[in-house]
Amino acid sequence: LFSAPAYLLEALTFPYQDGQMFVATIHAAGGNAAVNRAFQNPPLSTEQVMHPEKYLAAVPDVPRPVSIVIDAKPGWRKIHENVVGELGIRALFSQALGLERAEPVAAGWGGDRYVVYETGKDQWIVIWKSVWDRPSDAREFFDALEDFHHARYFSLNHPEKGDSGKNKKQPSADSVFFSIANQKQNLTIDRDTVIYLDVPDA
Repeated sequence: LFSAPAYLLEALTFPYQDGQMFVATIHAAGGNAAVNRAFQNPPLSTEQVMHPEKYLAAVPDVPRPVSIVIDAKPGWRKIHENVVGELGIRALFSQALGLERAEPVAAGWGGDRYVVYETGKDQWIVIWKSVWDRPSDAREFFDALEDFHHARYFSLNHPEKGDSGKNKKQPSADSVFFSIANQKQNLTIDRDTVIYLDVPDA
């Protein structure tokens, strides 16, 4: 089990670790009645499970709605749409960047949504839009996602191994570009919103 990819491992153990702590916190706050109410009004996000105080607050911290509008072309096929959530972001970064960095980055999550379209043979478009509690949280995520790409696909210490160094890590701006295999990626930030775009290189 522990040799499984970090994302899968997090998903499998989440109900037993974070879920158990969530129930224990709810019970400590209001006993069996509070636990019963939680079954009737379950958490709306992994964030609320990971931070029970956000669920118990007088005004609960609920996910911000995120919509993606895309002008799909004839022949495109939507193959997936979902939310990554705080848990998913923590799992995404933990293996490449370490849990010590992944946890605080993910903690600023406010909401997200991604959509995947198949546009041709071995070609796809991925759009991932996320919103954050504060612009500083968005910047922290933006920088972490940029570093994740370099750690995952290129070497920060050996940029010449990734497309002859054209993906060399540079000081972050508000928009960065990558080129991986036959796809191009663009990462942009605007105040509290970050958009990741992955499109065919043609």
